[in-house]
Amino acid sequence: MNTLRHSTWTRRSFLKTAGASLAALGIFSLHPDTASAADGALRKLDTSGALPSPRFNHTAVYDSINNRMLVFGGRGDAGITNDLWALNLRDLSWQNITPNGSAPAARFGHDAIFDPNRRRMIIYAGQGAKFFNDTWAFDAGTNTWQDISPVNEKERPQVRYGSIMVYDSKEQRGISFAGFTDQGRFDDTQAFKFSEMTWKDISPASNGVRPQRRCLHTGVYDSRGHRLVIFGGQSSGALRDTWLFELNENSWHEAQGEKSPDKRFFAASIYDPTKNQMILFGGSGSERFDDAWALDLNTSKWSSLTLDGTKPSARHSHSMVFIESDRRLLIFGGNGPSSLNDTWELKLA
Repeated sequence: MNTLRHSTWTRRSFLKTAGASLAALGIFSLHPDTASAADGALRKLDTSGALPSPRFNHTAVYDSINNRMLVFGGRGDAGITNDLWALNLRDLSWQNITPNGSAPAARFGHDAIFDPNRRRMIIYAGQGAKFFNDTWAFDAGTNTWQDISPVNEKERPQVRYGSIMVYDSKEQRGISFAGFTDQGRFDDTQAFKFSEMTWKDISPASNGVRPQRRCLHTGVYDSRGHRLVIFGGQSSGALRDTWLFELNENSWHEAQGEKSPDKRFFAASIYDPTKNQMILFGGSGSERFDDAWALDLNTSKWSSLTLDGTKPSARHSHSMVFIESDRRLLIFGGNGPSSLNDTWELKLA
């Protein structure tokens, strides 16, 4: 029995020593089955103060001037809302903001971006008592809403909900794509110039290449490539295609890849300029999702992310904002299957 123990120990000792030597030479790893380092870590944030009512189909932006997340509107336990909330990212406290003057009508399925040069949250379109095509600005300095829509209805895009809007930092404008009304879905690309407060249709010619008409998709602005990137959405069913709109040429082309997230709509995404990637989380399709994906915008290839920590519940119609300086994104609310008002952090590696 002792001889057997000694023999076993000797073999293990030899293998360990030999393995270490071979690993040092790069011939093989001591831990061949060990997974690579995680792409990030998830955790639920413990916030303080009265919480926004549980909601989905709302919008959120990162106010980089005041280091806070602004949340507007949506629908949920309180019905369709037009309230404005701020999460202070220094102490994680919520505040219900009461702006000066008139506010936009209650709505959901609208778009929102943050204009850092003018310290404004911009919202556009959506659905409430009716479909909208108005454009509003919340001035973070004066705590005031202002309707900045063109007065002439013909100078605005058609009313809609379920579109997307991104902030084009190079040209100082918002870029919007597609959406839906009871008249059908759209495939137009529109630009709102901040300095002139005017809309312009920048869609390719009617015989040019365009993505399929859709709504409820997600998208980001790729600042390195100066282009709009969209994924998925809904047409007659859920979609899983990826398209890029070159803003220097106003032209669309589809990204081809062997792998992509499952078909889905109501997902959320952000752009990570450090790694030049689009990060996507959640959504709805064949099921509610709780997965995260990255699109490498250098290669146009998708990959699923491996994350440490506790996952949020599967959800759709949530919001996400990215704090570039901290390399973290915040997920708020959504539907899964009831309305939610929790806040989660994903710290990227």
